[in-house]
Amino acid sequence: MPEPTSLTVSANGFIFHILRWKSSRKNADTESRHRSAQGKESKTALLTHGTGMVAASWWLVAPFLARAGYTVYAIDRRGHGQTKSETGCENTSYEFWDFAEDISSIVTTLGLQNIYAIGHSAGGTDLLLAAARYPEIFERLFVIDPTLSHPAKSGAQLPNEALDSLQRIEKKRGSFENIDAFNERALKRPPFSLFHSEVYRAHLKYALNSHCDGSVHLYCTPATELKLMTAILKVMFDCYFDDERGDPFEKLANIRVPTAIASSGKSAEIYKKMAGVGWTLIPAALRFYFPHQDHCVPMEAPQLTAQTILGFAE
Repeated sequence: MPEPTSLTVSANGFIFHILRWKSSRKNADTESRHRSAQGKESKTALLTHGTGMVAASWWLVAPFLARAGYTVYAIDRRGHGQTKSETGCENTSYEFWDFAEDISSIVTTLGLQNIYAIGHSAGGTDLLLAAARYPEIFERLFVIDPTLSHPAKSGAQLPNEALDSLQRIEKKRGSFENIDAFNERALKRPPFSLFHSEVYRAHLKYALNSHCDGSVHLYCTPATELKLMTAILKVMFDCYFDDERGDPFEKLANIRVPTAIASSGKSAEIYKKMAGVGWTLIPAALRFYFPHQDHCVPMEAPQLTAQTILGFAE
């Protein structure tokens, strides 16, 4: 299986690391050849991962899309993988609108067209909000377990359950003496224990920074994950308030392109709830369901994920 090309793109104050799989379809139709001759990619897929993951989360999904005629771009979102701030500033904002603006800036910088946007978890939220704010940006959307909520009630605060989760993240290890130590810890429990083995190996390659002494460090540090998850938990527990750019989720009704929201049968009930919010806020969105998978569907069942994504495109 051909490996993707790594590239970097400067956009919205960050240097984004992106994996690209070229279209490998051998018998393109006449229209596709004509578009390519004009310098336009006939079909483009833009993939975004969830919190704590990387572009390589799509390692086995992307080749299916490439064989179906898509040129595939998978992004390391801000705070993840090899994406870094252009200034090296640690005081980075991780609000939902920030990620949506990243998407728009990347698309503009790369000059992408005819985009099928595909996202998992908070990465799916990035795409939905980008589509809501910039209606012309995508032709189609497919998101799995996105992070969504209705407007928060006045005075709503994080419950103790969420605060406990944040405390655990704050105490999380960000470095390990070697890769074996990381594997011993990671493979004992979900999500990594459920990953397809090839996807897990790709995750190790792109999510960990290896040092000459053999130690490995998470690119998405616990300090960064704490900031990311604070906003996400506020959404999960209906206490996320808008910033100066307005409520991000109320604008989802602006989406006019074909949209699918998928949920997974074994993921936590909160993800099913948030998928339901999406179906409410985007009334035309179609519903898909992965009954036997956990939350990290693209990493657990890549072939099924790809088949479902392509099925929606057809």
